[in-house]
Amino acid sequence: MACPANTGFMPANGCGEAILLETQQASNFLFKVFLNTHFLGSGQGSSHSQDGVDILSPSFNFTQDQLHDGDNVLTVIHDSTGMNQDYDINDEHKTPRGIRGYRLLGDNGIDFDTWKVAGNFGGENAPDTVRGPYNEGGWWFERAGAHLPGFDASLWNTSCTPYQGRLTPGVTVYRTSFSLNIPHDADIPLAFDLELDNAQPHRVLIYVNGWQFGRFISSLGPQTSFPVPEGILNHRGNNEVLVSLWALNSGGARLKKLELNKRGTFSSSKTATVSLVKAPNWKDLRA
Repeated sequence: MACPANTGFMPANGCGEAILLETQQASNFLFKVFLNTHFLGSGQGSSHSQDGVDILSPSFNFTQDQLHDGDNVLTVIHDSTGMNQDYDINDEHKTPRGIRGYRLLGDNGIDFDTWKVAGNFGGENAPDTVRGPYNEGGWWFERAGAHLPGFDASLWNTSCTPYQGRLTPGVTVYRTSFSLNIPHDADIPLAFDLELDNAQPHRVLIYVNGWQFGRFISSLGPQTSFPVPEGILNHRGNNEVLVSLWALNSGGARLKKLELNKRGTFSSSKTATVSLVKAPNWKDLRA
């Protein structure tokens, strides 16, 4: 899953000229590099191979006016897209993921100070044992529990939407709620359909009542429809949905469509009421 890593390095005077990163990733990986608030660049993996393993990236250049007097912060937002499965004789499932090497380029000998890694909430002792360890990662909104039912988003900006999106590289998170009232005996499968409004590369995560049920990678393929079964989606009551929009380049990203649509209305032998899967809310896991 995505996992930000921060470092504060030495004072700005003579701090170097560029940053070199060596990363080890899976196919369709992604990482983005920021110095303070300045976007330096990004790297993406292939959708059809794992040539992205052990990449020594081009240097990310920066200028002196992007530095502060005192501490400066390098931020790497990283999505390795997971580990390999154990199906080969070369033990490639044991290959690590993340930043394996780094260097601050310059002739002054100054190096990074400290590295800090922000992983999933609770680490190996993550409290959500119902949804499981693969449900959430190291994003701020996941660590804060913003994807969970009952999260208080009253202080969030209510004037923005995924259709406006963002004009710069980075991540914006949107949260909404809605109610459904579908008859008990109706068999109506539902899915979230999305469409990008421009050609800029981007990534999207969709959480439904705390469950991750959509992961869109624009460079990977045509997966723009994400079915959510009854029991995760409340067909007769309130639902809380969170969508993260990750713009990869300077052109930003926005969605042209994000809709909950039915896949059909069927007459079936369904008679029993489908109950929501019992899962903890924000108060249970974060309060």
